[in-house]
Amino acid sequence: MHLTALAQELFHPPSFLPADKVAELEELSREVQRKLDLDCYGKVVHLFRQIADKQEQEKLLDELQTIVDAGQSVGN
Repeated sequence: MHLTALAQELFHPPSFLPADKVAELEELSREVQRKLDLDCYGKVVHLFRQIADKQEQEKLLDELQTIVDAGQSVGN
């Protein structure tokens, strides 16, 4: 199973999950999301460094800043 699919399973637990396990699962979900975010961060930095053209790097930085300013993300 792909990591993203596994994470989605974690973030959408089955309805039969006992109530006493919900908080534990929520904490685990937050930790998994934190690790996924760190993985994405590393990938973005790695790919950014592969862009040889300084103007293209600056365009990408502008686009990323626009995304941040708009508060856009997968979760939004």
